[in-house]
Amino acid sequence: MDEKVGRADNKRFEGITKAEPDAVLNLSKMLNAEMAASTQPHLQDWFKMFAKIDDDGSGRIQFPEIEGMVRKMLGLPKAAISDEQLAAVWLALDDDGSGFITAKEFGPFMKSGMGDPGPTWQERLKADKDAQGAATRADLDEKSGRADNKRLAGIAKAGADAVLSLSKMLNAEMAASTQPHLNDWFKMFTKIDDDGSGRIQFPEFEEMIRKMLELPKDAISDEQVAAVWLALDDDGSGFITAKEFGPFMKSGMGDPGPTWKERRQADKDALARS
Repeated sequence: MDEKVGRADNKRFEGITKAEPDAVLNLSKMLNAEMAASTQPHLQDWFKMFAKIDDDGSGRIQFPEIEGMVRKMLGLPKAAISDEQLAAVWLALDDDGSGFITAKEFGPFMKSGMGDPGPTWQERLKADKDAQGAATRADLDEKSGRADNKRLAGIAKAGADAVLSLSKMLNAEMAASTQPHLNDWFKMFTKIDDDGSGRIQFPEFEEMIRKMLELPKDAISDEQVAAVWLALDDDGSGFITAKEFGPFMKSGMGDPGPTWKERRQADKDALARS
């Protein structure tokens, strides 16, 4: 029996503690939800299901049998409840450590989750994915400046001349740089694409300008950077890809002109002469 319940060589319960009442109730609700959604008669009544999994007709079930019920009969995957969680609930049900539970013990467990079984594991999984998707979209909105911070609110898209001007500025800074990843627009794109998603958002674009290429606000203001971003992110997706970034950078390659420092020095010289 020890081998069957997993307390011998396979040590399946080693390091696992009994589940708390909330976890036990949660599994009962899951099982009841799956039973309610089933079209098979023996899966719509807990006692019939118990009789079905009681392979040897002993009037009691062991862990492998309840595991078979959960995984094979009701089809609950590990994404719905892990092996460790299932083992922890078993240990709570087999409170006396006998290695089995009877119908009298299984019944109260199943009845506890009958009142409001809630969604099936598939519905729960979909809800979790939807919630994760919503969180990701909210994060994207936050990063791209389209949420509460409203960093791009009230700013109009830059015209073609302004976009070209920034491209020339960036190319001039790249040409003057001694860092290899700043001498090639694609390498720079890869460098600022922190998460390797193949696309960049406004904070990454801004970081490239301010930190990597060190263009200060007296060279180009925050508003001008935001305006160019809005022109590049023409579809309002909140990001641009390398295919969109490339043509922008290439547009200013022909004659990038002086760096921002050289421009500023030229302005100072002109003022001094006047």
